[in-house]
Amino acid sequence: MKFHSNLVSTDYRSYLSILGSIDAFLLAEAEQRAASADGVVASADGQGVATVHTLDWDSEIFGYQCSRVGALAISNSYHSGIVEEIDHALTRAETRFADVRIGLQHETLIQEFVDRGWRIADQLNIYFSELTELLSDEQTDVHPYVIKKISSEFAESFFEKNPKLFYGARIYNDPNISADAAELFYTRLMEAKCLNSTGPMCGIWDKNELVGIAIGEVDKQLSAFANAPLAYLWLIGLSDRLRGQGLGKKLFNAFLNQCRQQGIRYLEIGTQHDNFPANKLYASFGLPIESQLITLHRWYE
Repeated sequence: MKFHSNLVSTDYRSYLSILGSIDAFLLAEAEQRAASADGVVASADGQGVATVHTLDWDSEIFGYQCSRVGALAISNSYHSGIVEEIDHALTRAETRFADVRIGLQHETLIQEFVDRGWRIADQLNIYFSELTELLSDEQTDVHPYVIKKISSEFAESFFEKNPKLFYGARIYNDPNISADAAELFYTRLMEAKCLNSTGPMCGIWDKNELVGIAIGEVDKQLSAFANAPLAYLWLIGLSDRLRGQGLGKKLFNAFLNQCRQQGIRYLEIGTQHDNFPANKLYASFGLPIESQLITLHRWYE
């Protein structure tokens, strides 16, 4: 299946056009999926295309089938149709819960999702930069605390003690998901990232207690596209009692240094647009906002 070359990416990776032809990259991905009949849908007039895939890990946590609209592209002349096709595909797959992320500038497409029963869950700021632009000479001395690498067993204890780290995230903003289920989801997610991480990861220690954490991951697919290692920051957070002391900035600086040590060239960070402490931290390092996104959820009976 070949798709129109004039389609423009609208999904959460669209801002990566700063690295090159991300639209061609996403269309190639859609064509690969189409060749294997793996969840590709297109609008009736060929002016839109999307990939839909099942989230096995999410489905296991929540106990019902969860799916995501991944690569999503439309033409400049697009008017409507792709969301209806997406809904048909998700219904055929017996999906209970689905999500999608779209750039705020695509108002017509966002309204089409809303009109068909999708609900806006949150708004995000996405920061993206070359690490060479984030050099800092600031010392990472945090006496009496110590910044060093972490292990998964300490991370598990940290998340159990600090569930509020996730309260602004989209799962907590969905009235169909209980607070307990949301807390379990994010705690399990971060524990899994710590356990399997080969990317940058460090923490702040108070003697033998982990009181702050920064977790990153290298994206192999996008690293291949960028022709250089590209990582994203999953989480940076401190215990409540340590906030307001400037330790977040020192932890983030230590995380950046670890990225450089691993040869990572590009860094991506996503955070809620109203997470003012996080946004202030990233702005202090000169990180530009490359994209503003809306996350939408849909529940199917």
